[in-house]
Amino acid sequence: MESDFLAKVIGESNVNIYTSFNQSTLLEMLTMETTYDIIYGDFSRIKLLREDNWFILNQTSSKNSYAVLLIVVDNFWKICMDMDNHERYLIKRTVLNYIKSSINKDYTFMATSLVGTDKLVVLLDLSDFKDEKELATIKVANKIQEQIMGSTDYSVTISISSIYSSITELWKGYEESFKLMDQSFFYDENHILTKEVLKREHFDSNSLESLEYKLIQSLAIGEVKDALDNLKRLCSWVPTLSYIKDYNMIKSELTKLYFKIAAFYVDLGVNTESVNNLLTKVVSDTISASKVIQIESSGIIFIESLDKISNAAGSPELQVSFNKICVFVKEFYYRETRIDEIAGMLNISTSYFCRKFKQFYGVTFITYLNDIRLREARELLEKTSLSITEISHKVGFTEITYFSRSFKKKFGYAPSHLR
Repeated sequence: MESDFLAKVIGESNVNIYTSFNQSTLLEMLTMETTYDIIYGDFSRIKLLREDNWFILNQTSSKNSYAVLLIVVDNFWKICMDMDNHERYLIKRTVLNYIKSSINKDYTFMATSLVGTDKLVVLLDLSDFKDEKELATIKVANKIQEQIMGSTDYSVTISISSIYSSITELWKGYEESFKLMDQSFFYDENHILTKEVLKREHFDSNSLESLEYKLIQSLAIGEVKDALDNLKRLCSWVPTLSYIKDYNMIKSELTKLYFKIAAFYVDLGVNTESVNNLLTKVVSDTISASKVIQIESSGIIFIESLDKISNAAGSPELQVSFNKICVFVKEFYYRETRIDEIAGMLNISTSYFCRKFKQFYGVTFITYLNDIRLREARELLEKTSLSITEISHKVGFTEITYFSRSFKKKFGYAPSHLR
């Protein structure tokens, strides 16, 4: 019962004095203020109320078990976008009432809303609970979610702190649950977050670049399903990169990816205006997203729409396949590229690939690839202070002598001329 937790904190006699146990509004106001004192670690008013019995509340015991549940209405600010403060308050009040009714009979707790935020908080006393304490908190979270989903049009995400052995330590539990709630960005709605969610596998930027390569490669060979699978992996990997500091950086990285995909289709010859309209939509959705899953969903629609437009162009199928390969090579010109691997992407023989490539573009594949690399090298020579050797390797040449000879043949002067 909620009043039992309050009585434990400030003393049953004080609860009787201030509320007489039948003035529910006063009881609720006292509960809110007491909860705030606990979660923000300010016990000065509670000490005054407890007087000589403060040590009873402050004692740490292996028999004591307390936890904090932080609760957020999913998409709260989007739901409340056109509402005033009063309407927003009524939503939180409705959810708070259902939270209380869902656990009131079985647990000792205090619950209130946090003013000016989208959050509600439950302080849970599990001292007399026989089940495993961590499991009991998850059961409470499940009961709350079921009640909210069954009785309202909303769903809630809940973060759960570790178990603490003193009420005076619950401010740490609040801090812990608050940090855990940050992780809700990476999960779907109606999720329960515990400290286990922090044990995420980490990847480096090389892994990310490799996955981007596979995604564009899948688009180049018409395997859209594989491209979407790689997009899903990317959306789960980006948040784990060591240099990612906040949600905006995650959104920035995925926005860059969508620009690359858009460039791929523009280079492929898809109507620029159509591509830009779709790009504007996916970037807008990404910026406003409150969860990674929303960015992923927008990206899936973006790729599927672009693929549909490109397939409606009416060009011969083989020509389209070769055009996609050319755009793919233009994007990843700096990587080691073997003709047999490129031909294998189209499921044709190397000799047939070479013959058809020259027929379509008037040059050999190697000449086409080297032209891209050499143009990029000249730009780097003009705009950076990198050495000729560094530039040679950066654009994909493994031998400096071959690079210099090819450069002079194409432009009529050696790379050193630009130095």
